[in-house]
This record gives sequence, C-alpha cells and structure tokens, in this order.
Amino acid sequence: MALSKPKRLIKALFEKTQQGAIDWQESLAPDAFQVSFKDHTVQIARHDGPTEGSPVLVLSVLNEEGVMVDRFNDEELDHEDGTGQRLTWFKTMNELHNLALRHARGADKALNAILEELEDDDLPF
Repeated sequence: MALSKPKRLIKALFEKTQQGAIDWQESLAPDAFQVSFKDHTVQIARHDGPTEGSPVLVLSVLNEEGVMVDRFNDEELDHEDGTGQRLTWFKTMNELHNLALRHARGADKALNAILEELEDDDLPF
C-alpha cells in the first residue's frame, strides 16, 4: 500500500491543528474525534492494540454519505517506513489525537477561565 498521501494528510492535519485552524468535534465512537471538510470527514480514534497498554491510532476518511473510503493506522505507516521504530508515527498521531480531544472538549477555554478566576485579585476566598 502506498502511504505517502496518508502521511501527508497526517502532517497537514497536525500542523493545521497546532495552528488552531481545524475545528475538531467529538465523534459518536468512544475516544474518537472528527473534522468535516466539503465532501469528506476525517476521524482519528484510539483503539486497544494487540498488547495491553499499547494503543493503536487509526485515521479514517469518510465520504459525504459517511462511508469509509480509506483507513490506516500508525503501525501500518511505521511498517511502510521500514524503520522498525513504532514511535515514529505513533507519537505524531497520538499528539494529533490529544490536540483534537483538547479542541473538541474546550480544554483551553476551561483552563483560561480557571486561570482568569485564580489570577483575579478579588477572589472570594
């Protein structure tokens, strides 16, 4: 399987997510997040791996009807690299998943609100 486009997709999603340019939303599936584009949706999900405590990160591309048209995971990308180092794509995809989670659940808004209250000189306690 040629995985150069999936790698480019992950890199682009990662960069745009870091810049705050992607509006990730929670998916119906547990521990999964998605972003919709004009005719397609991208989902990133964390699944249990074959070894306990070793998750696999899966990126899926859905068409406008919600039908999966492509799917790949960090292990496939690493295998294609020929490096034998699983952490290569796992690290990037895991960070992308964490950024998507934080965006979808409003982590920065929550932290900003808490910090604003804590840094307010008129605290009630």
